Amino acid sequence: SGGGSLAVGEERLAAARQAATRLRAAGQRVSRRSLRAAGLRGSNAELGAVAVIVGAAPGAPPGHPAAEPGALTLG
Repeated sequence: SGGGSLAVGEERLAAARQAATRLRAAGQRVSRRSLRAAGLRGSNAELGAVAVIVGAAPGAPPGHPAAEPGALTLG
């Protein structure tokens, strides 16, 4: 397969949103690594993209990074 865009299912996003809510409540950043530690599985690219999607959700503290630098590579 080529370098197409990632498609993330709604079930997976729902699980990631729940994990992100728990991470934020614990004062932790939402990143591919923290999502993986919370039990989500997937490639680095997929988890990085999910971290950006759910980390940008309303309620995230201002200035709080949505994902680790380099977690999502474009190109």
